[in-house]
Amino acid sequence: MVKKVEESSTESWKVVKPAQLNGKGTLFGGELMGWLDEVSGIVALRHSEGMVSTVAVEGFTFTVPIHNNDCLMMRGRIVYVGRTSMDVLVETFVDDLHGNRKKVSQGYYIYVALDKNGKPREVPGICIETEEQKRDWESAKRRREGRGQYCKH
Repeated sequence: MVKKVEESSTESWKVVKPAQLNGKGTLFGGELMGWLDEVSGIVALRHSEGMVSTVAVEGFTFTVPIHNNDCLMMRGRIVYVGRTSMDVLVETFVDDLHGNRKKVSQGYYIYVALDKNGKPREVPGICIETEEQKRDWESAKRRREGRGQYCKH
């Protein structure tokens, strides 16, 4: 089976609250990474149509501080699949509520699909339809070549 990237892509919104800020008055990075684990997990669940487990987080960048009351849009999509694993790109944007968005973070969550016994199971392939998807696939393929030590799926 092969699926389109859009079939599992998802987005989520959050408004940053004071309890989520660090000592510098900006969003605690671990808070954002937890939210993005949920977003990317939904992408992996939808693509694999079953239980998944996070294997790794790669290449995470925080480019702009996130402040109290910022409205965040978090978006995730499949960029690569192996036999039993999936690479999910997650991006975060601050939205000014007028449709203007500034990217503030990006990273990759790596998942393995699991069967009812917790063993790796095969996942559907993805249909590469756009130049952006092709670039994402090639970039993920290069990252995977250096990953063998912890993910052989």
